Amino acid sequence: MAPEYPGAPDPPPAPPARRARFRLARDTHWFIFFVRRFFWAYFRLFHGMRVEGQRHMPLTGPCILAPNHLSYLDPPLAAIACPRPLAIMARASLFKVPLIGMAIRNLKAYPVDTRAAADAAAYKATLKALQDGEGVMIFPEGTRQLGRQIAPFGSGPARLAMRIGAPVIPCAITGTYEAYPRWRALPRPGWRFTVKFFPAVHPPVERPKGGIAMREAMDEINERIRKPIERRYKAYLRLLRRKGIEPPPPPPGYIETIERKRGKRLNFAEQANSEAPEE
Repeated sequence: MAPEYPGAPDPPPAPPARRARFRLARDTHWFIFFVRRFFWAYFRLFHGMRVEGQRHMPLTGPCILAPNHLSYLDPPLAAIACPRPLAIMARASLFKVPLIGMAIRNLKAYPVDTRAAADAAAYKATLKALQDGEGVMIFPEGTRQLGRQIAPFGSGPARLAMRIGAPVIPCAITGTYEAYPRWRALPRPGWRFTVKFFPAVHPPVERPKGGIAMREAMDEINERIRKPIERRYKAYLRLLRRKGIEPPPPPPGYIETIERKRGKRLNFAEQANSEAPEE
């Protein structure tokens, strides 16, 4: 800014831009209020939780939050980081985990049976939540990964987005795998957790006609969801390597056991597409 008159002193410099303030969702029930703040305190104190891009999350109307999946801690972490309450689709066995199960149950989570060929009840619950104007959280990878790459995405979120016309918000989570991989009994404190929301991916205004056109549209949405998450996660792994850190390897024989189990299961993110009725 120029001086107001000749000879006037220069105005003081503008203050630095303030960092966006972290926003907790407003809760309508005292127990949800308690659970949310308990986990917020845990994530902040023991894992230095950092949240970026909350402005990309719409505060009203139907929307789908699509995070990557590394750990049992991901559902409560993403729910805490989100500035609005969400209905969370979570694996049925997760509800049996101490504290985690209690937390997600009281954070509006509902179970999906990954062992079933098609969990129609979970799909209908998700569809109804979106039709009622709620936000939902769906993990496109379907199950926890082993920390070295992002797994292929199922088309469930893309199909739901096209059916409802709801935006999908990609979300990258880092740090939870190192703190609480799937074979550990308890999480290890000290690992920093970050949650980053990316700009929303909107489905086409006009729904494609025909199976081939629909599949191509869903593939395009999936790719737009996946790219920012994968880019962020690869950058995180490069940072770890520069520090001489590698993701913790699973115990001997663990991967083979998991692969045998996965061979008998169908990823809900993939089956929701085939189970959902065409309009």
